[in-house]
Amino acid sequence: MRAVFDCKYGKEEAINKIQRKHNDWFRMIPDTEEREEDKIREHERPKQKENSVKEEEKRREEDLLALTIWDLLREISEQEVRYLVKRIGKVVRCKVKRNTYRTIAVIKVKKEDSQTLPWVIPLRSGKLARITKGEEEKKEKEERNWYAARLKGIPKGISEVILLRELKVRKAMAVYIPPNR
Repeated sequence: MRAVFDCKYGKEEAINKIQRKHNDWFRMIPDTEEREEDKIREHERPKQKENSVKEEEKRREEDLLALTIWDLLREISEQEVRYLVKRIGKVVRCKVKRNTYRTIAVIKVKKEDSQTLPWVIPLRSGKLARITKGEEEKKEKEERNWYAARLKGIPKGISEVILLRELKVRKAMAVYIPPNR
């Protein structure tokens, strides 16, 4: 029969207790093989724990999808960004970056299997904000502009949201009206 203990201390206590009784009919012979965990020194265990925490963080990061939201309003807050993208998925991290020429948001959402990412999301002002995968990936944003068409004769007061709704029939994915037209 073989007895298995959860720790080295428990095994040693059982051996000592049986040896104190001096029973001839029952003896415990310890295995000479030591488990790999017993061979690890006490000062190395914190490093092992630290590594397992880092591996857990990496696994969690792999389950997240990084997105960049472009063309945001200057005064937008993180709370508003979280509200705008709640249809895409649960926002884990959100950071709004501002400089003199642009305002963007870098967010991380939980991945979903059948998730289709929209190209734009509507803002409260009637404008549209573009979305790309990755953290500030300008390459994908530029690739989307390869198949652009210019529209002329559009009324001055029209919003991007209304214009996109009308152009969806023509398979338009995004609309941008420059402020200085």
